Amino acid sequence: MKRIIAGLAVLMLAGCATKQVRPSEAHFVPADRAIALQTPVDGGGAVTIVRDAGFLGGGCYAGVFVNGTLAAKLNPSEKVRLYLPAGRSIIGAHSMGAALCGMKIQARGERASEIIVTAGDNLFYRLALSTDGTVTVTPIAQ
Repeated sequence: MKRIIAGLAVLMLAGCATKQVRPSEAHFVPADRAIALQTPVDGGGAVTIVRDAGFLGGGCYAGVFVNGTLAAKLNPSEKVRLYLPAGRSIIGAHSMGAALCGMKIQARGERASEIIVTAGDNLFYRLALSTDGTVTVTPIAQ
């Protein structure tokens, strides 16, 4: 009986997990949720951020922040292309929205990534939500 319960628990958690979406398969975020950094910068580069698909966190926007400024709000399977100047930036994300989505719970962390942009770059990053509510932004190969 314990094995059956353990097996069901694993299946339930697997059903909640998010799944990486290829940049070519993700949909661009609507213009009203692409808030900043939408104009190419001379000498800068493009950074595309793709949010995972899946049930976990699906009712909440994932707010994407660059150097602490809100740049976009993504739903699952959406992407946004941001134009950054050359140099170092910090990209982070966390849940946004009404009710539980907007609560500032310490257990829900944010793991930001440092990014170095050079002229002409076309970089890709994954936005994933773990089962403990931590949002991570990590580079992906294209």
